Formats: sequence, structure tokens, C-alpha cells
Amino acid sequence: MPMKRIINPLLMLVFATYVSVAYAQSHVPTLDDLLTLKTVGGTQISPDGKHVAYAVTYGDFKSDSFVTHIWLADTVSGKSIQ
Repeated sequence: MPMKRIINPLLMLVFATYVSVAYAQSHVPTLDDLLTLKTVGGTQISPDGKHVAYAVTYGDFKSDSFVTHIWLADTVSGKSIQ
């Protein structure tokens, strides 16, 4: 379960970064901003603990849909590939 200890703080860091950028720009997020905000979910840790698969979803107004991409992160290097 040590990976959960890494993933949860990482998600909080991403959210905190978004909020701090929004405040730094003195911009109140609109509904459009919130709908296009990327969200992370569906995490799965490999049995050996070396990789984490996760889904990133965001709203795409041009195609009038929500788009989801699956990413794979290497827990040793921290690099992610789509």
C-alpha cells in the first residue's frame, strides 16, 4: 500500500497547483474552466509496484464530449507515457 501514500499527495499537489494559479491570476474560474479541468482517476498499480496506470479526463467543447486518455507512470523514474 505504499503507492497509495504517493498517489494521494500527488493528486492533492495537482489540485493545489491549479487553485494557486487561479488565485495568482486573479481569475475566478468559470463553468467552462471547471468542465475543461483535467481529472485523474481509475488508478491501478502493477503487481510488482513498478508501474501505475491512470486515466486523465477532460471536457472538449469542440467535439462536445469528455475525452479520456490512459497513462502509464514508472514509479522509479516518475516518467509517464500515454
